[in-house]
Amino acid sequence: LRWLVVLVALLVYVTAILCVELVGTDESYPSYTTKLDTDKIVGVDVFNNYIYFGTTLRSMFSLFSLMTLSEWSIITRPLYEKSPEIVSILVIFTVITAYGMMNVI
Repeated sequence: LRWLVVLVALLVYVTAILCVELVGTDESYPSYTTKLDTDKIVGVDVFNNYIYFGTTLRSMFSLFSLMTLSEWSIITRPLYEKSPEIVSILVIFTVITAYGMMNVI
């Protein structure tokens, strides 16, 4: 079980770095901003890529949400509209983590 936790943590970390570089720092998203207002984060109607993938910790939290399939459509739908190739990376990540490794437990 320990090796599985280490392997999942390593996979989440590496994918988080990839997502920060590909999505989190992309300023071409219409609602990209690094100024975070906590009142507006709760009811985000427009996808702000910095909220989900702006830093490594934010990206790791978003990937954990994808791994548990809790925010799949919230995160991937705006990404698919902008760049579908990134969604293919997230699909591979989700299949490996949610269905592959978690079924070992």
